[in-house]
Amino acid sequence: MGNSSLVVFLSCILISLLSLKTAAMCYNTGNFTTNSTYAKNRDIALSSLASNVSANGGYYPTTIGQGSDTVYAVGICRGDLSNFRCFDCINYTSQVIINECPNQKEAISWGNPALCTVRYSYKSFFRVMDTAPAICVLIENNITNNVDKFDQAMSTLVDSLIFRAAMRASTSSGSSIPKFVTGKENFTTDQDIYALMQCTPDLSSADCSNCLRGAVDIYRSICYRKIQANVLAPSCVFQYELNQFYEYTADASPPPPPPLPPPVVTLAPPPSTPSINTTTKAENRSGTFRTAIIIFVPISLLLVLSTLAIAFFRLRKSEDVQKRLDSGGPSKMAWTTVVSKLFKVSRQGGLHHADEDSSQSVDSLRFDFATIRVATNDFSNANKLGQGGFGWVYKGKLSNGQEIAVKRLGDCSTQGEVEFKNEIVLMSRLQHKNLVRFLGFCMEGKERLLIYEFVPNASLDRFIFDPIKRLLLNWETRYKIILGIARGLLYLHEDSQLRIIHHDLKGGNILLDSAMNPKIADFGMARLFVVDQSRGNTKRIVGTYGYMPPEYAKFGQFSVKTDVFSFGVLILEIVSGKKNGSSVNAGNIEHLLSYAWKKWREGKALSLIDQTLRSGSNSDKIRFIHIGLLCVQENVAKRPTMASIVLMLTSCSMSLPLPSKPGFLLESSTNSNLSFPGQFPSWTIRSNQSSHHPINISINEASITEPYPR
Repeated sequence: MGNSSLVVFLSCILISLLSLKTAAMCYNTGNFTTNSTYAKNRDIALSSLASNVSANGGYYPTTIGQGSDTVYAVGICRGDLSNFRCFDCINYTSQVIINECPNQKEAISWGNPALCTVRYSYKSFFRVMDTAPAICVLIENNITNNVDKFDQAMSTLVDSLIFRAAMRASTSSGSSIPKFVTGKENFTTDQDIYALMQCTPDLSSADCSNCLRGAVDIYRSICYRKIQANVLAPSCVFQYELNQFYEYTADASPPPPPPLPPPVVTLAPPPSTPSINTTTKAENRSGTFRTAIIIFVPISLLLVLSTLAIAFFRLRKSEDVQKRLDSGGPSKMAWTTVVSKLFKVSRQGGLHHADEDSSQSVDSLRFDFATIRVATNDFSNANKLGQGGFGWVYKGKLSNGQEIAVKRLGDCSTQGEVEFKNEIVLMSRLQHKNLVRFLGFCMEGKERLLIYEFVPNASLDRFIFDPIKRLLLNWETRYKIILGIARGLLYLHEDSQLRIIHHDLKGGNILLDSAMNPKIADFGMARLFVVDQSRGNTKRIVGTYGYMPPEYAKFGQFSVKTDVFSFGVLILEIVSGKKNGSSVNAGNIEHLLSYAWKKWREGKALSLIDQTLRSGSNSDKIRFIHIGLLCVQENVAKRPTMASIVLMLTSCSMSLPLPSKPGFLLESSTNSNLSFPGQFPSWTIRSNQSSHHPINISINEASITEPYPR
């Protein structure tokens, strides 16, 4: 027995003791150091492998790096796997290799269960047949009956499969088509052997045949006459069972149709009365049935119509209230009455808060103007924190020592009045640790004030886009910020009978407290829905460039997925440290979503990560990029809900679907359809939809909850 055969033999004996579980096999051919270039290239190759393999028919070879730092990697899925199952298997197996082979320069794993292969090395193995190391996963039970017929059937089956796999290799040489074949052979009247074989797509016909014959030799040496076995080698696999374990493919005989259900036979007791009485009973039953229908149907229709009428009335009523608020028409006292009614409705609707004071009312939130003037030292320049869209923000201290942030509207325009009232309606009933706490308001003469808790660390954009302050945001802190924002949005979207869409989520509207916990602010643009309302339309497009999804910017359609899109942009900004719409490519200005999507498709997601992030797992960071791309998909239905996003962020074992193209792919253009004066150059919005429509967007000049200048 040659040296290679001995290695194969010994590795098979060792792994067979692990029953049906297979782990990563780490080669003893050299190690690399943590944070080395080779380590980074290895992580890049494996982190992007799942999406590339599933997007390319189940096979994807890749080469990352140069010289001695070059990493060769490949992912192969079994030929009968769907794209989603393929993605899950490659993703899981890549994580197994990273965890179990932290610094080995070569490794391979076939997953658990063995449905795919992930392999990497410092030397090229493409188009090379490798039969070692190999493993044999088996069930210890042996075939005990009809063993001769079993051997004969197995021999016939494997010869047929090897021939077909080799023929497929010869007809698709050099292609990425999996050399995958399946078949079955009968060895008793009621028992078949089911088997599959697969070679790596880059093998020649002769190499594929030789590899599979070697796998069969391993079976006969190690797994002989077991009721189930799986021989796994780097270049080919061979598996058989006594039950069909693979999905139907073109190479397998289609499964027989399921048997027809037996006819329903109703056995009636022998008649004890003349046939005329039987007919009479049947007629009576029929008459009773007709009577029930006559009574039941009108009642059902009445209930349905009543329910629709009530729903219609409530919807009209909520629309009337919103129109009254939007018009700015009600007087000061009339508007206060509307707020009080909404406040009571939200209380009766079951908004639950642990620290809720049952005696609280809108009136209790009203501050006297003289009190706020004293607290802010008569709105002195020394107390100014910054300037928002409607005026200045001041720091103050109440007589009880509590620090506050006061926003003072400088211009009582109709637009400003609308957002001012809207924010009070919403914020008076919201309490969550990831929302800035609303303390009250003041309406006296021309003065319009909003009073909030003082949040000492300003807004997120002041940290994430600052070359010095961003160093304070390590991965653990950024993770906490992302998760906190997600939980705040989940509360707004689902944790009350009123569904609230923030409508202007961005770094400038995320405040950071002394412990760097995020607090969502600025609810001037927010929309309030009843629980069974999921979407709406508007002709008034307001918001901030770069954070609005295409269906809102183009058609005025908004929903909870509007916030999901904005949240996805925020994730990409936080992980990359790059502002959406800023220059991320030397010499050119490129939209962050376009840049992120391009790097993801190229398998270079690791290059998106902020270079100042030294701590934390690169796999976790790339997973967050993946989640961010899922949030910014153009197709609204494909974007996950905030409930799903929170699960994705907190569960590493949860598999993620493949993202599709972002909603906006923007490129710099001299012939722009959409201009953003002052801050950005001209841009052309390229939507994935076939038609293009002009977009009228109001830049965020209407935001009133900005405690600090942006």
